[in-house]
Amino acid sequence: MTNDRRRVWPILMACTALFLASAMPSMASGDPGATPNIVGGDEATPGAYPFMAALVSSSSSSAYAGQFCGGSVVAPNWVMTAGHCVIGSSASSVDVVINRHDLTSTEGERIGAANIVIHPGYNDFTLENDVALIELETATTAPAIGLATTSNASLWAPGTTATVIGWGFTESRPRFPTVLYEVDVPIISDAACNATVNGSDLVEDVMLCAGETGKDSCSGDSGGPLFVPDGQGWYIEVGIVSWGFGCADPNAPGVYAEVGALSGWVLDVIGGTPPPPPPPPPPPPPPGETSLLVSTSPDRSDPFELDGAAVTGTIYVFVSPDDGIASVTFTVDGARPKTDSAAPFDLAGTSRDGTARGFNVSRLGGGDHLVEAVIEFDDGSSTTVTATFTS
Repeated sequence: MTNDRRRVWPILMACTALFLASAMPSMASGDPGATPNIVGGDEATPGAYPFMAALVSSSSSSAYAGQFCGGSVVAPNWVMTAGHCVIGSSASSVDVVINRHDLTSTEGERIGAANIVIHPGYNDFTLENDVALIELETATTAPAIGLATTSNASLWAPGTTATVIGWGFTESRPRFPTVLYEVDVPIISDAACNATVNGSDLVEDVMLCAGETGKDSCSGDSGGPLFVPDGQGWYIEVGIVSWGFGCADPNAPGVYAEVGALSGWVLDVIGGTPPPPPPPPPPPPPPGETSLLVSTSPDRSDPFELDGAAVTGTIYVFVSPDDGIASVTFTVDGARPKTDSAAPFDLAGTSRDGTARGFNVSRLGGGDHLVEAVIEFDDGSSTTVTATFTS
């Protein structure tokens, strides 16, 4: 079975094709272009997705007539799209329209392509590694969308609702929308996608499935973003519209290039390197073993071992467990002794509401620092616990 790439010819050519097709018998829904329908969605709110880009033939003065694929801003000088959208194209033949809701308007920016970089592993037959980057002649003012990585995979796990946007064909009229459309679709596990008609062509390592009957991306949406909220008021792109059998058909979800598997290459090309994920905090000590713990919250939640930790700003240090302790005398770098005679035993003292008072490590300067806690127990015994941390 041949999969259906979701690139579309420039609108004027497509209109001619539809006119000719109207005089012919209907094609089966599995044939490429038979259901040239974003499907099941609605018009997006103008300005909601300023990172959205339209790839336009540079020879067309009309962005609406010349649009053939979508894309997304990933850096001021770079737009990401599908590899099959630009394979065989020269940079001079492509313009990029950014932050324009209505393609018949003049809002946003229209910028020429200076360079096209296609993933070296792109396969034009299987559509593996279906990603490309377009370097812009001048930087855009539009904000970049974030990228899925292995470190934020929990945000785009199977079952998550994602959004896909584009100017592709729609089920309802206008069949060729001038404005941006959006639809929410569920991300589908590789195992579930393998059980659909896509299964025999799915390359799990670099592809991701999303969609349900009646809701999908389609022709003209290729290269556009599938994205989810990042939890901080913005979005991360998890997929690039790539291919599918029909559009929004039963048992045939859309297939996307998996950004989480390809973002390393993207960042290498655009010159960005994501910060390494923070190391997991050390586990709390075993029950019964007195230790110096640190939290980033005054309620002492999610504590971890102070010893060996790298910390910044205000921290909340305390002794745990505190059973059977009469008093604790704290020192920091051998100075500022402070004795606490009631639980909880906090380095900087305890507020009236029972929360810990914060200790700002910035006043110590950078480098390694030593906290010492001399602990007197109710039975008259004592012990000293130390922890070295870096600020």
